[in-house]
Amino acid sequence: MAEETAPDQSRVRLDHYRLLGLEPSPKIDLDDLEMRYLKASRRVHPDLNQDRDELELIEASSRLNAAWETLRDPWKRLPYLAELYSPCILEETKNMAPCFLMEAMELGEMVEEAHEHPELAEGLEKDLRRRLDRQQARIEDLLEDPGKAAEAARLCHEARYVQRALSNLRRRDQS
Repeated sequence: MAEETAPDQSRVRLDHYRLLGLEPSPKIDLDDLEMRYLKASRRVHPDLNQDRDELELIEASSRLNAAWETLRDPWKRLPYLAELYSPCILEETKNMAPCFLMEAMELGEMVEEAHEHPELAEGLEKDLRRRLDRQQARIEDLLEDPGKAAEAARLCHEARYVQRALSNLRRRDQS
C-alpha cells in the first residue's frame, strides 16, 4: 500500500517509458513513439473522458507530455536513461576532465573566429553537427549496457558543450 502513495525513485524514472508502453532503450522509433503518445493522449483528454476526475486527467496529461518531450529528443532521452540506469549519475559525472575543458574553450574560440570570418561558419557548423551525431551514436551504444551509464553520462555532459557552441554559432548568424 505504501508503494502506491510513495513510489521509489526507479519506478518514478520508469514512468516515461512505461507510460507509453515502451521498454527503456537509448534508441526509439519516433513514429511508434508518436503513435503511442497520440493514443495515450486520447485516454487522458478531458473532452473524451468526461466521466473521470478533471484534476486526475490534468495530472495524467502533464505526465504524458513530460514523457513525450523527454523521449522524443535524444539529448533529453539519453541523459534521462543514464539516470534511470544509475540514479544521480549525471551529478556524479559533471566534473569534466581538464583536457576536455581546454577543448571546450577552443570550441568557443572557433565560434568567435567564425563570427569574425563568416566564411568559416558553415564548415564549423557541419563539423559540430557531425561531432554531435558521433557522440549521440556512441552514447546510444553505451546505454545498450546499463553498466556503462557513467561513461554515457560523461559524454552527455561533453555533448552539451558542443551543443552550446553550435547554438552560439547560430545565434550570431541570426543577428
